[in-house]
Amino acid sequence: MNQASKGLQIGAAVFLSVLLFSFSVWAQGDTQGRSKKQYEIEIIPAQVEVDAEETVQFTAQALNREGAAAEVEIEWSVLNKRVGEIDENGLFTAIAGGHTHVIARAGRSVGKAEVIVRRDSVQNQNLRQGLRVVISPNSAIMDAGETCQFSASLVDSSGETLEAAFDWGVDGDFGIVDETGLFEALEAGRGFVYATTGDISGRAHVVVMNENGNHGAMNSAKRGTKMVLVPNDTIVLIENVVQFQAFLEDTLGNQSEVYPEWEMVGRDVGSIDESGLFTASTAGNGVVKASLERYTATARVRVATTEDTANAKNVEFKMKKRDGEQIGNMKRIKETDVFKISGMPFPLNLLNGAEVTLPAGALEQDITIDVSIPSIAGVKDTTVSLPEAILNGISFDVYVDGELVSPFVFDEPVQLVIPYKQEMMNDMGLTLDDLWVFFYTDKDGYDSDGLFNIYVDTTENKIIVEVSHFSEIVIGDKKLAGTTGVESQVTPDDYALYANYPNPFNPVTSIRFYVSGTQMQHLTLTVYNLLGQKIRVLTDREFAPGFHQLKWDGTNQHGQSMSSGVYLYQLEGQNLNLCRQMVLIR
Repeated sequence: MNQASKGLQIGAAVFLSVLLFSFSVWAQGDTQGRSKKQYEIEIIPAQVEVDAEETVQFTAQALNREGAAAEVEIEWSVLNKRVGEIDENGLFTAIAGGHTHVIARAGRSVGKAEVIVRRDSVQNQNLRQGLRVVISPNSAIMDAGETCQFSASLVDSSGETLEAAFDWGVDGDFGIVDETGLFEALEAGRGFVYATTGDISGRAHVVVMNENGNHGAMNSAKRGTKMVLVPNDTIVLIENVVQFQAFLEDTLGNQSEVYPEWEMVGRDVGSIDESGLFTASTAGNGVVKASLERYTATARVRVATTEDTANAKNVEFKMKKRDGEQIGNMKRIKETDVFKISGMPFPLNLLNGAEVTLPAGALEQDITIDVSIPSIAGVKDTTVSLPEAILNGISFDVYVDGELVSPFVFDEPVQLVIPYKQEMMNDMGLTLDDLWVFFYTDKDGYDSDGLFNIYVDTTENKIIVEVSHFSEIVIGDKKLAGTTGVESQVTPDDYALYANYPNPFNPVTSIRFYVSGTQMQHLTLTVYNLLGQKIRVLTDREFAPGFHQLKWDGTNQHGQSMSSGVYLYQLEGQNLNLCRQMVLIR
């Protein structure tokens, strides 16, 4: 058989396969997810890191369902065109620092390779200055033939708008955009409209629907579909990076990769760019959030140094009933590890789904924690009842060298996850805006002092919160403590020194403060008596921007215990002088 005849047979076979595949899609609808792919596309290299103006030769291989190589035509493209470009032969040329994917497509089958282009000094300077491009609207859902006018602004870290001219672009064939930002939808699909000034770019997500109410990439209205993030939980060393990805997953487990808006919520432990690339900057526990249309998802990111992981203290967790009986085996973790509660029998099943993560530096010594249901929960036969307006709770008793310490104050706030049931909220007539977290004691009732960075995850029905100390913690209607929660939720615009907790205290209290700006700052935190005499310097060093917490154990600089009384604590730095008072009771 000559080459021409062989080529005709191969071409006819490919044409027939595509025809049959298309008929199958028409007849069955878009319900099988990945099973429709004719090939698995492998790209070499799968991941690469280069400098601007460098080139990389990518090659792609299509494997059929039997794993054999197939002769198909590969179409090359780049997801983020401001980072680089690729020709029809797979030769990628890096343009500017950032992150993107190289796409190899054969029919409906797609392969991806990750590309990181290292940023130059100008880009790094812009990042440090906090410059960013903001596009309005930041997302749009439209039909083919419709238009949408986008506008862009260059904004600095203070929120001021700077004068700038923008170049506009689209990352696919689903639409076009002109030099003014006017986008016209051409066909069903999804992607991003980009606005670029210099080496800084912003993007807006666009979905173009077809006449059947979907956009070709997937049916976003599938019942039970949810967004999942990969990785869902990861630990990262400072200055290292991790790439997050988002997928929509249906009830059958089929996944379609999507490109949501990314942001950090809660503690500021690093930054995340528009592609989901996280860069760690400050030790602690943070939360990555992804948003796309009506879908949201979160992932935990734990940031530490090599020294932190090497010197991590041990924590022993024991699950206990009301009568003190231990259920299951003791579990030991280290700082930066995650303790997850699952598979507990009645009544401890109330706590299934709760999680505890101690950040690096939270402890000065090893501790033991007894975990049980809260004292306000009633247990009868096979049911657990909670007071009105309370959705869930958890109790922690902390032991140091066998001695109970209550409340036990951490050197750094601990991240806690508490699940809640939507049906309970519905029965109580509560909305998501009503939810809050409290410490509970028989004496003081409900109190939110010492709780920070509260976030309600509506996808997984859980609340994520940072707690300064362990005792009994519950979630419920914020009206229980007459609080709006605004102060605990909002990151301050300037330096802040917060009230110590507990106050009055004995033997130890925690002092929390916030460092503004983008640079390291030298700060001193000092304790004085009412005569202005210096009692103890708690710290005198450099601090990164963000929240910080220190403890005072009621002793002076020589380790001697101070008597009961009122003391002042003062935070000082360049052009900074903040002061508050606290009460020590012996």
